[in-house]
Amino acid sequence: PIPNIIQSAGRGNRNGKIIEGAQIFLFQLTRNGKSRASLIYKGMDKELLSHSSNVLNERTVTESQLLEIQKKYFRFTQHNLVFGLHCDMDLVQEIKKYAFETIGSFQLINKKEFGDEVKYYIPQNSSDNEFEKLEQLYIDLKQIRHTDFEKNKLKKIEIENQIKKMSERILQIRIRINDIKPIPDKDSCFGIYKLSNSYSSVLGIELSITNQIL
Repeated sequence: PIPNIIQSAGRGNRNGKIIEGAQIFLFQLTRNGKSRASLIYKGMDKELLSHSSNVLNERTVTESQLLEIQKKYFRFTQHNLVFGLHCDMDLVQEIKKYAFETIGSFQLINKKEFGDEVKYYIPQNSSDNEFEKLEQLYIDLKQIRHTDFEKNKLKKIEIENQIKKMSERILQIRIRINDIKPIPDKDSCFGIYKLSNSYSSVLGIELSITNQIL
């Protein structure tokens, strides 16, 4: 969409060091004959792409023309698109009804299409016990009284630091309906599973029937 293009183009001569001005070239990336942008902007959002393409296609635009182009773009979105409507939820209407619980459950990425998000910790070797340290911190936290705010706060800081320490080996993937979820070593801890098998440093996590063989 045009606003994204203009934002990126602004980095071409951000500090004004190029006296004659910078030149920005746009490329349309394709895969199997399909625009890569169309993989991101779907449904009604495709209108944003087609409008931007019609405005900029095979055309040289100067910086002085950008303001008018942006005005036309926002007039187009105002009169042609519906805002706040995503899948089966009308966010504007839900806000008017103060349905904050419904709004809180909203997710921009459609689970039906892209799958559930799952986090796996991949141990570095057999002696890697960072996941077990996280489990112990969880046990410690459960043993602290809820009224002891200071201890709770300090323990939660420990947990945050431990997760940060593990973060380089945490994989966040989406598992679709036809994917087969790998069998983890243990139950999740703070939404993270430990996975020693079904992982390849070359191919990543195996999401097929083979990952069920131990």
